[in-house]
Amino acid sequence: MKLSELLPALRSHPTPSLDVEGLHYDSRKIRSGFVFFAVPGFKEDGTKYVQPAFAKGAVAAVVKRGSSLPQGFEGQCVEVDDVRRALAEASARFYDYPGKKMRLFGVTGTKGKTSSVYILESIFRAAGKRTALLGTVEVRHPGRKQFSEKTTMESLDLQAFLSEALQARTEVAVLEISSHALSLDRVWGLEFEGVLFTNLSEDHLDFYGDMEKYFQAKKILFAPPYRKPDSLAVTNCDEPYGQRMAKECPGRWLTFGRKGGDFRISHVKVTARANTFTLEGPGVGTVELQSRLVGNFSIPNAAGAATLALGAGLGVDPVKKGVAEAYVPGRLDQVETSLPFSVFVDYAHMGHALENVLESLRGLCKGRLILVFGAGGDRPPDRRTQMGAVAARCADFTVITSDNPRTEDPMAIISAIEGAFRSAGGKDFRVEPDRKAAIALALAEAKDADVVCIAGKGHEAYQIIGKQTLPFDDKICAAAALRELEKKQGVDTAP
Repeated sequence: MKLSELLPALRSHPTPSLDVEGLHYDSRKIRSGFVFFAVPGFKEDGTKYVQPAFAKGAVAAVVKRGSSLPQGFEGQCVEVDDVRRALAEASARFYDYPGKKMRLFGVTGTKGKTSSVYILESIFRAAGKRTALLGTVEVRHPGRKQFSEKTTMESLDLQAFLSEALQARTEVAVLEISSHALSLDRVWGLEFEGVLFTNLSEDHLDFYGDMEKYFQAKKILFAPPYRKPDSLAVTNCDEPYGQRMAKECPGRWLTFGRKGGDFRISHVKVTARANTFTLEGPGVGTVELQSRLVGNFSIPNAAGAATLALGAGLGVDPVKKGVAEAYVPGRLDQVETSLPFSVFVDYAHMGHALENVLESLRGLCKGRLILVFGAGGDRPPDRRTQMGAVAARCADFTVITSDNPRTEDPMAIISAIEGAFRSAGGKDFRVEPDRKAAIALALAEAKDADVVCIAGKGHEAYQIIGKQTLPFDDKICAAAALRELEKKQGVDTAP
């Protein structure tokens, strides 16, 4: 590709017909013939790395208008008003707009995004479509699967992934879209055939400042240029922000909910093994759905995905099959045991999410509800106090432990949790900083009909201590501890 073809601004470069071999926003990944995009960071200015990028062979750099370049720098730079937008536009052009050659569906909201994209992907696969998924847990298409580094990848990486997925003959891509991705133009240039809004609750206020700005960021997905003219938007009308989203954004909408909407949820039954409910709506009548994703909060996730799929023209049979077969790693993921209690691993790592999980498990629990959790370091401190208060209200016995302390002192985090736990009236608890030992302690405490929830990490297979990322998997750890308990108690584990 020629330099002038990447961006209109690059036509003013002294050599616009220069061949471009690639582009990147990370100077360490620049090679000969690349264009470097000096993205303004939250901690460092990207122009700091312009000189290293040219030393590695960059032929041009795109910088924010008015940027101060390193003294003595003589490389060719092109100024633009928004480097992130320019990166997104150039990335789409460089990879020849792969998103235009497949059906795109996006899901956003505070909670339920991950589960919704897995259910939606499962429905499309049940309909025989070659499908790609991009989200918090992993990115995958028919030719590749890998763990994610963030909910929605940078625009360059996203376009590269979609191009690769297209080569693997992908027909449909389902994307989990964060508010940051919308605010920072990571999905700029993509047009969606269908979009789903799950809900909105307090989160990311360190970035947005207040709920209104957070809502406005989510709203970006539900208006042009992200929606195709004939696209479908779906929202949960039981949620106040869902009602508002449908009122304020133009276009075709379908709503769902227990209290009303175009598609009505009813006959809900939640057990430790499965959820069942009916979804009644125009053109399909009453559809009976069953999901192995347990918990009350899983019902609207399944209903939202089903509503979007039905509205997009998929038949009832693939919707029923897809909902039934969907599996979401780390979301109320049950750990099998022959012992007379239940064990779940969940990703909940903020107060409202933990409360939802514990309230759902309370409905399945005939004994005590036992909780193991910690809070991440280098994250907003109010998360740990909110979770401590939730644990005090919602669990019968709690083990406070460590969870990705990062560069903070684990005991300082635990102390903050314990203080909030005690202030909220919590009494029955233990502190065990070693997460492996904490899980073993909680499982040893469990008796008949109890439910144990190991919260905070879910699908994560690591523990971040200091600047080291060490292998650690809650589900594997719990399974090993359960096997030891089964041996001690003489339980027959043979199939």
